Amino acid sequence: MHEVNYIFWMIIITVMAPVYFTGALVVIEDEDIRKKFMIWGATIGLISFATLLYLQMNIEFIYGKELLDYWHALNADK
Repeated sequence: MHEVNYIFWMIIITVMAPVYFTGALVVIEDEDIRKKFMIWGATIGLISFATLLYLQMNIEFIYGKELLDYWHALNADK
């Protein structure tokens, strides 16, 4: 099974979100455009983060099941 790096992208989104919002506050002068820019950025970031979290949790469950099955195989007599 190949390694997937969802956690890396979740950290990147978490680190870059304040940069995005600060940049929007500094660069965009019109308040209406800034508000739309912030709402769209937050929505896209939230959907991306939630999708990555869902995918990461599926990987954790698969790996956890294999580990749990292995532990039960070693400790079957208990």
